[in-house]
Amino acid sequence: GKHGVGRIDIVENRFIGMKSRGIYETPGGTILLNAHLDIETFTMDKEVRRIKQGLGIKFSELVYN
Repeated sequence: GKHGVGRIDIVENRFIGMKSRGIYETPGGTILLNAHLDIETFTMDKEVRRIKQGLGIKFSELVYN
């Protein structure tokens, strides 16, 4: 956190129509996510990663809504 790793400042459009600003700090989560994505590059081909990303977006929309 001291070096800004894992700090994100975002403005979200909420489902109910209002905007919300959030500042999140997750240095450990950011490092783990980047490591996981790097491992996926070695173990999955381009098409499988594209399908996984699309399913992840759809799943997160369903959970959020």
